[in-house]
Amino acid sequence: MLENKVQKEWAKNGTVRLVDISQDFYLVQFAAEEDYKHALFEGPWLIVDHYIVVQRWRPFFTVTAKQTRKIAAWVRIPGLPIELFNDRFLWRVGSKLGTMLKIDKLTSIQSRGRFARICVEIDLQKKLVAQINVLGHILKLEYEGLHSICFNCGIYGHKQDHCPHSKINDGSDANSNPAEKPMDMDNQLEKSFSQKVNNHMPPEK
Repeated sequence: MLENKVQKEWAKNGTVRLVDISQDFYLVQFAAEEDYKHALFEGPWLIVDHYIVVQRWRPFFTVTAKQTRKIAAWVRIPGLPIELFNDRFLWRVGSKLGTMLKIDKLTSIQSRGRFARICVEIDLQKKLVAQINVLGHILKLEYEGLHSICFNCGIYGHKQDHCPHSKINDGSDANSNPAEKPMDMDNQLEKSFSQKVNNHMPPEK
């Protein structure tokens, strides 16, 4: 099933070879660089609602749980003010979430008005950011293809109603959990917006 999925989705411009390196890990060799970039950046990829973890090859890779939790995922920012649809601000947001990889082409040319979309390499062993604060506006983040995210503890792998770290039962406020607190982006906003404004200022006479 995996072989068929890989050949169908990734072998667009050249051959793709799948090598089993044990314990459900596979090395994928691409003949065409375009196919490599497509596989790495255009996910997430799902097989029967199971996520395929795709990561760049790292030298001296060994099969350990710690090294397999970084994935490239698309993150949506619904409701972002149109003034912030600029590469500098979005790049700063992505860098706060993980390793920023790229900005969706339609977002970059500002033809996608409903939401901004960025591709970020995130570590699933770390708490994921649920929302950001931009000038007092709380904007929720949506992680495409990642269905089992708990924003009670911020960890991937289970839903909030099955969270082993939930504090709801002891009467405390679930919103007090750090995973629920929005990441403040006002400092990044000031840098990005001032840069954008300055670039359009007329020269002083």
